[in-house]
Amino acid sequence: MKNGIVLAVALATAAPSATFARGVFINSDAWNFFFTGEDWRGYTVDQLKREIEKDVDWYAGKGGVEAIFYNLNFQRCFWPTKVGTPYWKDLEIDAATNLYLRGVKLGAKDGVDEYRRMFLTAKPMWDVFPDFLKYRYEYCHRKGVEMWHSLRVNDLHHAQKGAEGRPQHGDLWRTRPDLHRAEYRTAGKHQWSDRGFDYGLEEVRAYHLALAREYLLDYESDGMELDFMRHAPFFRPGFDEANAPLMTQFVRDVRKLCDLAEKKWGHELRLAVRVPAYPADALGMGMDVPAWVREKLVDVVIPSPMGLDTVSDTQVALWRATCPPPVTLAPCIDYEMKIRWEARLLFDMPTDLGFASSFFNQGADTVYFYNHYPRDRDTHPDMPDTFATCGDRAKVAKLARRCVLTDGGPAGEGRYWTSRFPIWGMTQNDFCGGAKINVGDGVKGRAAKVVLGASCDVFVDVYVNGAKCAPLSDSEAPKRLPKLHRVVVAEIPGGVLHDGWNLVEVVNRAKEPLGEWRLAWCEIDVDAK
Repeated sequence: MKNGIVLAVALATAAPSATFARGVFINSDAWNFFFTGEDWRGYTVDQLKREIEKDVDWYAGKGGVEAIFYNLNFQRCFWPTKVGTPYWKDLEIDAATNLYLRGVKLGAKDGVDEYRRMFLTAKPMWDVFPDFLKYRYEYCHRKGVEMWHSLRVNDLHHAQKGAEGRPQHGDLWRTRPDLHRAEYRTAGKHQWSDRGFDYGLEEVRAYHLALAREYLLDYESDGMELDFMRHAPFFRPGFDEANAPLMTQFVRDVRKLCDLAEKKWGHELRLAVRVPAYPADALGMGMDVPAWVREKLVDVVIPSPMGLDTVSDTQVALWRATCPPPVTLAPCIDYEMKIRWEARLLFDMPTDLGFASSFFNQGADTVYFYNHYPRDRDTHPDMPDTFATCGDRAKVAKLARRCVLTDGGPAGEGRYWTSRFPIWGMTQNDFCGGAKINVGDGVKGRAAKVVLGASCDVFVDVYVNGAKCAPLSDSEAPKRLPKLHRVVVAEIPGGVLHDGWNLVEVVNRAKEPLGEWRLAWCEIDVDAK
């Protein structure tokens, strides 16, 4: 990789950026907005305006938000596209609200409930209120936030063999398997990503550029996000790095479209890219982000997980070195935290604050929220307060937070990464690896504890930065934890914890070795200042 990242020894302690965004970025997908509604048939324009306002107000009502990135496509588009496939094309609904696609009645196995709900909201919105996006743009500005378009460049939800009849798949994808990157794999068990578009093909790139042109030039916005994480990879197997120049040209062409849109709308449009959490993974999938930055093609870089789980060791310092100011660096906080699937936890305000402070400590300008939606208000009732707070580094540093160790998740094929979780099988009476956790800023003099979770009975000593931690009652554990067989809580001695990265080590004191994956959870909790 001749255009790879040049690493400096100083990266481990990279200083925070000198530039700061005005607040957080939020991605709101069409699956969220249209799915959240009920049945908008018969609604007046004023009623539809209220639905738009309620959505924007949820995100921006308490301030702290710079921009909402509104996504309007999976494969099909939630606008009346002439280039792609409108969501409602070939869909009909009868008096009993049965949904039909190309004359075939959809059932539970087809995910009909969610598709029906989106049909009952999206189509009435556009039929009755064709100025829908114009009004959303204007209302966002009235609320003091920017409205961006977010284009999923390769969305592949439910792209497995046998699910071609779901009404999210566009006509080009459905009728042209020769454009898929690894269609040959469908002879056996395969992944959604095997049936992604091959961006090595001119027809594929031209199609997505035409969608971007329509999106940018027909509907006013403040910017465009290219969401490369829904989904990757983008090239036929074995051609990722070789085709990186093609993807760079694609980004150049989108930047040119942004420039055209600037002339049409009379104001600046910025370009953001959502890319993997690890720079090497991006390069290994043909995303030469260093080249995009050098050529000044992109304004915002968003290191993100591939799936739903936030990555605690997102390589923010490396991304900062790759993307110096004036590029805005906004690492992603997503929907859940997990080390294993049976040890997973949905976000809340203390965990969001933990990730935000960690990312700021490593050089981020702001943070970006994905899958933080109004429909999850029961899980996360403090979401609007989270948005209002998480863009302010100093404010975040003062608050109580949970800094959770999480899985890195998959990224690409022939991966460069290795496992990042050294707490595996542990022999008796030995330091058998540890876990680094970044606790963010301002921890000096504050009470803190380690929380471990296990899938079996464990008898362990816990150390942080070489200091033994005193056991606490498991009643001192956070109220919200995954379902775990045993929880171990230990108090971190005063003066041991410091800003940034800290090392948690565990010694097995049981008579038997502790088997692989038995330790399934690890976090450091910091009290409020």
